[in-house]
Amino acid sequence: LWLQVNEIYHDDSLGAKINVVLSMSLIELGNPSQSLENVCRWAFLQQKQDTGDAEYHDHAIFLTRQEFGPTGMQYAPVTGMCHPVRSCTLNHEDGFSSAFVVAHETGHRLGMEHDGQGNRCGDEVPMGSIMAPLVQAAFHRFQWSRCSMQELGRYLSYDCLRDDPFDHNWPSLPQLPGLHYSMNEQCRFDFGVGYTMCTAQYRTFDPCKQLWCSHPDNPFFCKTKKGPPIDGTMCGN
Repeated sequence: LWLQVNEIYHDDSLGAKINVVLSMSLIELGNPSQSLENVCRWAFLQQKQDTGDAEYHDHAIFLTRQEFGPTGMQYAPVTGMCHPVRSCTLNHEDGFSSAFVVAHETGHRLGMEHDGQGNRCGDEVPMGSIMAPLVQAAFHRFQWSRCSMQELGRYLSYDCLRDDPFDHNWPSLPQLPGLHYSMNEQCRFDFGVGYTMCTAQYRTFDPCKQLWCSHPDNPFFCKTKKGPPIDGTMCGN
């Protein structure tokens, strides 16, 4: 997921290259997703005091499959990156396509508004703009709008983002996440345990262009998120 978010932030349409690096991963049992304020406060308490610590984070991203908020999707006010308490986002996770939700909400913290709301970029929403009011971007069709690029440029003075988080002695990571996840595994991430690649639709749909997943109790009932498998997936002959 983080490789995909990183790739989205490297897209040329953004006008700047922002590296997304995972510094620490925690699994919290219970219900930390009651509100953005609660999870931000929790993240502040987990923060390392030494900015040179390998686990020090500039921004905390929370993922949950629980429903929350008025939309049941995600919530992040505009700006707040690098603030000790406000630099966090709460995101609804439902598979690899959640990379666009994470990119969208993080974009808010970087100063980006919704396209077409308070700016003149509503025309880019049908083209898969990341900051559309309702995220509909997909791996085969996404871009940052001209307004997102301008708004990022206005706020991209956050000092905390200017340090280099890399240990340059690490081996290079694979660039294609699909090398490690089969289509069956991607279906499980997208829709839940028991879902597998749909074979009932196989002759109708090219699995390299659109991934369909079958229900565990009915292999003929298939669902799709209207996008291809993630890059690097073995999907054809």
